[in-house]
Amino acid sequence: MAEFNLFHPEKLESAQTRYTNELKRVVGVLNRALKGKQWLVGDKYTYADLAFVMWNAQIDFVMKDHGWDASEYSEFKRWQEPMMGRDSLKKVMSVLMDKEFRSAGRV
Repeated sequence: MAEFNLFHPEKLESAQTRYTNELKRVVGVLNRALKGKQWLVGDKYTYADLAFVMWNAQIDFVMKDHGWDASEYSEFKRWQEPMMGRDSLKKVMSVLMDKEFRSAGRV
């Protein structure tokens, strides 16, 4: 959704504002759902958390010029940091980034 801010050939301010606000709304929902909980479902890391990994991994990049501040969403940030810091996830992300880098003809 927020990729619209970066990759759409036309810079449509109304569309960028809409998608920026929608991303912030979704993060706000997650922030409220995580209040008082370490993970989305129960007391362990599950597929429900894992399902957000690719989406979460892109937020800082696609929202860098659109007023994104993760510190405004303390529960979301608290949830996201250990999830993104897991060794297994870092390994998978590095492989994906390497493949993306190569497929884009940058190597």
